[in-house]
Amino acid sequence: MLEVLESNRSQLSSALDPQAKVANGQFLTPSTIAAAMADMFSVPLPNEIVLLDPGAGSGILTIAFLERVARQSQAVARVKVFAYENDDFLARLLESNLHNAAVGLIDQGIELTYNVLREDFILSASRSLVPPLLDALKELPSFTHVIMNPPYHKLSSGSDQRTCLERAGIQTSNLYSAFVALALPLLREGGELVAITPRSFCNGPYFRPFRRHLLDAASFERIHVFERRDDAFSEDKVLQENIIFHLRKSRPQRRVELSSSLGRSLESSTTRLVPHESIVQDGDPDLVIRIPSNESDDYVLERMTAFTNRLHDLGLQVSTGPVVDFRLRRHILDQPDRDSVPLIYSAHFVDQHVEWPIESAKKPNAIACNERTRRWLYPNSCYVLTRRFSSKEEKRRIYPALFSPIEDYDWIGFENHVNVVKSPDNDLYPTTAFGMVSYLSSKIVDLFFRQFSGHTQVNAADLRLLPVPPSSTLSELANYFDGKKVDTQAVDAHLEYLFKIKYGITSPNPAG
Repeated sequence: MLEVLESNRSQLSSALDPQAKVANGQFLTPSTIAAAMADMFSVPLPNEIVLLDPGAGSGILTIAFLERVARQSQAVARVKVFAYENDDFLARLLESNLHNAAVGLIDQGIELTYNVLREDFILSASRSLVPPLLDALKELPSFTHVIMNPPYHKLSSGSDQRTCLERAGIQTSNLYSAFVALALPLLREGGELVAITPRSFCNGPYFRPFRRHLLDAASFERIHVFERRDDAFSEDKVLQENIIFHLRKSRPQRRVELSSSLGRSLESSTTRLVPHESIVQDGDPDLVIRIPSNESDDYVLERMTAFTNRLHDLGLQVSTGPVVDFRLRRHILDQPDRDSVPLIYSAHFVDQHVEWPIESAKKPNAIACNERTRRWLYPNSCYVLTRRFSSKEEKRRIYPALFSPIEDYDWIGFENHVNVVKSPDNDLYPTTAFGMVSYLSSKIVDLFFRQFSGHTQVNAADLRLLPVPPSSTLSELANYFDGKKVDTQAVDAHLEYLFKIKYGITSPNPAG
């Protein structure tokens, strides 16, 4: 039956309104991924199963799970399915598919009952967790298993969904994390959840409350990473990095299984066991979830965690460039005049320094300096900049550049697509700035960022979490930057020497 659903999936995906799919974050699960997710649940399966599929679509995840049940039919007697789908067309298809599955399981002595709930899972589940004074709503049952491919979309701040979540004590800004957060309290003790979601929840301040909620309620059994960003949902051109994770509602496991694959099939995955503290470090207030899926990731993580400082420990701050050009369009100039000051875009980055002005650049070079714009400008001083965005094809994620004061100006504008590292008094010591540009240009930093970030965007919040060496090391690294271009090979060699001599880290680089 799964093969039939897969053959219908591409047609179904094409039939759905593309704009509605993006608006609703609605991406149908390929059968290979659905089968792999179903296989992640522990064996043996219990005699009676109560399954929740909170964003069921046509039912491909539930059908994959039921096929898994059928392969172990001697152990399972009854399965109850609760499947949410509020799209009328998909809900009718879901009803039909579950009916066919129930008929097929009868011959194997398995009783399947199902309830297709044509309502919003977030509204329904959050209300069931906080019953109204009038008992008009029946609480959902507790589930032995949850399987999901939740929608990927931001929650509006004033929406009914956001309000219900807050009443249920759940703080999150995205539909997919809301689905997971609501499913966890509905799981029985020892129950299991398997989900495919974006990797973005693993780090960053916006998902910190969700990570705390998740790690307080359950523990990771397995995490699977796709080595290419577009592997999971290539037909829908979803470029956000996705992971599959298997949770159990229990105390943290000693070890977590990590796997990675090239392509959708998990059969050819490389798999390893790592200590739970490799995933979430003890005492980490940000609860960053790291996924060192191979020995190369171990190599990077071991070295970067030797640095215990963050930017604030060095007295440094980082913020996003405050000039949003489309909001200040009438104040933006292609070329400077006597009433303007330099405006810096990432287009002004050349090697590891800023060149201004650039006449051939497609971006403007100046912003008017007046009462309307002054609040968005910085004193003309020394700063370290990084690009906020890179394309998935580029070799690096972190692109730093030194901004040196430009003669004859008191103020400088930094456009919103750059991050600005500065001292509180806007007087960054040049040696620190040179050293920071060298450090951010290193290969180990770029590899580390790729490891814990699931996107190509480098935000100020990401830089705040980045481990950095002490000031003395930055002073040493400053020697490899001439103010225009960093000798990255020398920086990499110096850092590796430092890891060995000062921190006693001697593990070989698996990449050779």
